[in-house]
Amino acid sequence: MIIDVSSSKQALRLWHQAGRHEELTLSPALSAADLITICKTHRALPHEDAVLAIVAETEASASDEKLRDFILTRALKRSHLANTLATNSRTNESILQELSTHPDQSVREHAFLALLSRRTLHRGDAVELHRLLDDFTGDLGIALGVRWLIAQHKSTPRDVLLRLLNDEADHVASAARIGLAALDERRTQT
Repeated sequence: MIIDVSSSKQALRLWHQAGRHEELTLSPALSAADLITICKTHRALPHEDAVLAIVAETEASASDEKLRDFILTRALKRSHLANTLATNSRTNESILQELSTHPDQSVREHAFLALLSRRTLHRGDAVELHRLLDDFTGDLGIALGVRWLIAQHKSTPRDVLLRLLNDEADHVASAARIGLAALDERRTQT
């Protein structure tokens, strides 16, 4: 379903009730003012989170202060919305940066993991990754999340994956095994 400023509340309410979240997209070339209008039109409705999530993916949400502030104001009031934005792989980095200071620890941790994935892991810097592994030990959620992200990322160097083979968490060690197998496969293909 493509939405724009003329999309009715009833149409989106029916879309939401049908559970077809993957099909929601924005009409191309909407201005920041149009996006704010869309957000305000669907505020406090059951489908508001889905609307805000796709608006948070737009370039305008990073470049337009009024739009970014509108999204963040809504996210500050509702932690589940903030977590939805923080775990959406397409949410703009500027919004993730703001969410990393959210009052709710869960939101801060999700935003941290998203930023880690985008900013750090793709570089494959072994020294930095080993430092992260030293800093995030134990079985708390954020520590497990950091180690799992490192273990499953395609740019993680071999020595880091070897270290993670012995991780206390089975899913982290398993991801490291899969990562090593993928590295070996890529090496045999070249």
